[in-house]
Amino acid sequence: MQDTKYFDDLAETLTSDFYNHLFSYFMTLDISKFNPRQIPHTEERQTLLEANKSVYELFIDETDFECLDERSLYDSYKQYCQEYGYMTASKRTFLANVKSLLDVQNGVYTKKNFSE
Repeated sequence: MQDTKYFDDLAETLTSDFYNHLFSYFMTLDISKFNPRQIPHTEERQTLLEANKSVYELFIDETDFECLDERSLYDSYKQYCQEYGYMTASKRTFLANVKSLLDVQNGVYTKKNFSE
């Protein structure tokens, strides 16, 4: 059995007076400008965003190319997947997924410039 002294002591402080004070404190907080959809940008949030990137986003972020034709882009993607242990999608699926991530003109795929 683990030492429970800390939690026993903590539980003893959780009296009705404690909860009354806690309730009073929360009732006096100004939450008029609180927006539950505005999530602070923290290191942890960035880590989660990076961890949830699709293989297509990772490929584009980590591959050094300026512009490639459809075939060369897909070949580069297949090589990336093989090197990093990802399952390769079909060409059709791959192109459908990167269409929104890249600029496409006349069958040439170019990385988007987000500084514009």
